[in-house]
Amino acid sequence: MKRIPNEPGICRVCGSHNIDYGEMNVDGDSVGYDWTCVECDSQGVEGYSLTFVSNEVTYTGRLETKQ
Repeated sequence: MKRIPNEPGICRVCGSHNIDYGEMNVDGDSVGYDWTCVECDSQGVEGYSLTFVSNEVTYTGRLETKQ
């Protein structure tokens, strides 16, 4: 039996790289992408863990002092 790596973008059933991704599901600091293999029609979830990278200001609002 062929050993299939546990890597992103590879079907764990047949080893194909021909994957269609669906919904993204966020749960706390984890993200899962639903996938379907185009070759063998298997389905699953590709999981990732989120790590803080940076905090970027995209708009500077007014600063008001409280009295």
